[in-house]
Amino acid sequence: MKKFLLVILALHVLMEGVVGLILMFSPTTMAPDIDASAQPYLIYYGAAGVTMALLVAWYWPHRNNLVAATLALGLLATFHTTLLVGGILVATTGGDRNIMATHGGFALCFWLLWRRRSALVQG
Repeated sequence: MKKFLLVILALHVLMEGVVGLILMFSPTTMAPDIDASAQPYLIYYGAAGVTMALLVAWYWPHRNNLVAATLALGLLATFHTTLLVGGILVATTGGDRNIMATHGGFALCFWLLWRRRSALVQG
């Protein structure tokens, strides 16, 4: 389970960190046809993604602490779950199913890790 945690955290940091930085500093790279008035929202989303990627750096030194695991894994699970719900709401207007699948997969993994957090900190 600890290897699974490491893999999921690494994938999360790579995806959220890279996508977040792109959205912050070059939002039209990922959304070239977006209206200029919507670009600030991409930048805000990018900042949120970078923040959630950096959460892992704050969590990692305390990963064997049950309170830290509960908080960090719960936040990550909630983050990806709410983005999945947002993606479902946007899908009615032609949203990107790949984004929904990615956040849905992360949500499922983080909820599983959150559920098994006691085993992560004990063994």
